[in-house]
Amino acid sequence: MTNIPERDPLAELLAAPGPVDVEALRQPLLAETTRRLPRPRRLRVAALAAALAACYVAGLLTMYLLRPAPPPGGVVPEEQHSEPVPAPVAQKTPDPPAVEPQPSQPLDSSQRAALLRQRGDHYLNKENDPESALQTYTKALNVGSADDAKFSPDDNWLLMAIKNAREKEARNANTD
Repeated sequence: MTNIPERDPLAELLAAPGPVDVEALRQPLLAETTRRLPRPRRLRVAALAAALAACYVAGLLTMYLLRPAPPPGGVVPEEQHSEPVPAPVAQKTPDPPAVEPQPSQPLDSSQRAALLRQRGDHYLNKENDPESALQTYTKALNVGSADDAKFSPDDNWLLMAIKNAREKEARNANTD
């Protein structure tokens, strides 16, 4: 009987490793590491550039979607013309001849109110003189009947403002 030790199958795996050539492992590891290091920085810069471009495009798209709708019929309102609007002329032009009555005809209050209103329209629309139109509309409302003081679909903005102010004055006078 001989005493021969049995061979342990795990002894080789548990044994200390032998000497290793460190320089042979160091060179490939250094090459691989240096190759991978710059990539993340380039990717970060590219991702930042892509994010900035996406924000810019989103801003342009937002402005495109929020722009005012064009007027119907393709007509551009006067406020959007690039030409400067001439200042109103201080001189008064004669009243339109088509609405002048004959001197021999007497005018009743409704005819006179209609004539003054036409003159006010002429001052406001043709001569671009809102001050004269204001005075003429005021005279027309003073001369006219109570029905003339009511709002009408034919009224322009200035006449409606005068009628509105008169209604407020009447209401305030009644409450005081």
